[in-house]
Amino acid sequence: MYIEILLLTVALVWLVFATVSDIKTREVPDWISFSLIIISIALLLLDSANKKDIRLLIAPAVYGIAFAIIAFSMYYTKQWGGGDTKLLIPLGIIFSSYPEQLLKYFNPVINLPFPVIIIINLLITGSAFSLIYSFYLAVKNKKEFLKEYKKHQLKKTKITSLVLTIVLIVSSTYFQYPKNILLILLSLIILITPFLVSFIKSVEKSCMIKNVPVDRLTEGDWLAEDIYSNKKLIISKNNLGLTKTQIEKIKKVRKEVLVKAGMPFVPSFLIAVLISLIFGNFIMPF
Repeated sequence: MYIEILLLTVALVWLVFATVSDIKTREVPDWISFSLIIISIALLLLDSANKKDIRLLIAPAVYGIAFAIIAFSMYYTKQWGGGDTKLLIPLGIIFSSYPEQLLKYFNPVINLPFPVIIIINLLITGSAFSLIYSFYLAVKNKKEFLKEYKKHQLKKTKITSLVLTIVLIVSSTYFQYPKNILLILLSLIILITPFLVSFIKSVEKSCMIKNVPVDRLTEGDWLAEDIYSNKKLIISKNNLGLTKTQIEKIKKVRKEVLVKAGMPFVPSFLIAVLISLIFGNFIMPF
């Protein structure tokens, strides 16, 4: 019981630290992620030893590995930075099951394995937070955004999506509940998708790609341009994040470089965990 409460407390406090750091600096210090991994493993080992049951370690190990696979997949596709990646892993270890002590206070919908519920809620909160933050950037950089948005109209795609939307809405009248509702929802998603793509691309190019002096480059920064020296490519923009060695190379050939700024995603982790603990699977409560 005490181990469970301690794990929960540490996880939430560390997530708050990480959230504040991500919002302020767009970085999550390694000590937060690594210490959370070490503390969670140590406490679970202690709990297993006290109860003399090694089987208690199976679920944390399985979900820790599963979360690591998800995290590194997001990292290598350049969706997340290193901080986000390392922070997700201990969440799989800590929340391999719902904390029983919280059932005294909440009545969450736990109709799936708890780690799966966390991932579902993370996808939802992450998408919502990213969209809200993108709107904030678009408003903050209104002139640059509108100029870029005019270049990404995707007219043919929008016309196609409109036709498909009309077809699906008309088709929905031939079905009964809940199939008709699902078709209508699908049609709305198809309708707004090209507009969202135009919006997100415009925000990225107008608000998130900046010229940065080379002396302000830090490890993990994402390049938005290839770096050449004597017409020879020395660092690709597809690089997963700058290293100290690469930064030193850039300093020898450039004074400024285009860098893609990251979006604070860790707040979504905290929100997703809180929603999961309080409400559970609120999207599919059946």
